Amino acid sequence: QDIDAKVTQQTDAPKALKALPGSENVKNHYKDYVVTDVKKDNKGFTHYTLQPKVGNVFAPDEEVKVHVNTEGKVVLINGDTDAKKVKPTNEVSINKEQASKKAFEAVNLNPKKAKNMKDDAVKTNKVQIDGKTNKYVYNVELITTTPKISHWNIKVDAETGEVVDKLNLIKEAATTGTGKGVLGDTKQININSVNGGYALQDLTHQGQLAA
Repeated sequence: QDIDAKVTQQTDAPKALKALPGSENVKNHYKDYVVTDVKKDNKGFTHYTLQPKVGNVFAPDEEVKVHVNTEGKVVLINGDTDAKKVKPTNEVSINKEQASKKAFEAVNLNPKKAKNMKDDAVKTNKVQIDGKTNKYVYNVELITTTPKISHWNIKVDAETGEVVDKLNLIKEAATTGTGKGVLGDTKQININSVNGGYALQDLTHQGQLAA
């Protein structure tokens, strides 16, 4: 990518999208994007995470990242760089409690019996915009140790209460890797794929589920 743009402060990052070659959608709607995270690495490069925002609601699955060198020159823009304009076609008509109830029903769990040790079984429950459907959804994350170990991500239509997507994070993602112990020995560790990367978040052992 040869991107003719500079970012010297956070407010410059969305403007850099205008210089992205061949991505007309993002270029036309760059004003919709807001910086949600900024990280600086040990080489001095700065990495801006941007997501489209409508009102106070973000569309996380339309995320793009702007990478800037020590001189402020944009060296790479990646992510969903050809996303269409985020413009939800529904309304937020149900509340968090109703969305939570629908999520539990979708995975055949009784909310009164579902436990996550000392933590709440509902880890996340917030309104987001689903970029694929262009609708407001409640993104509900459930983690339980009782009556069974489970980790679910469920999207509930914020207007109708319909479950539009559900993902069994243990079934889809839990795997085994190896790591070095403090004495130099090799150990097997359980890892979980999170947002395209891997995290040492053990979903296969009860004592670590709330990590």
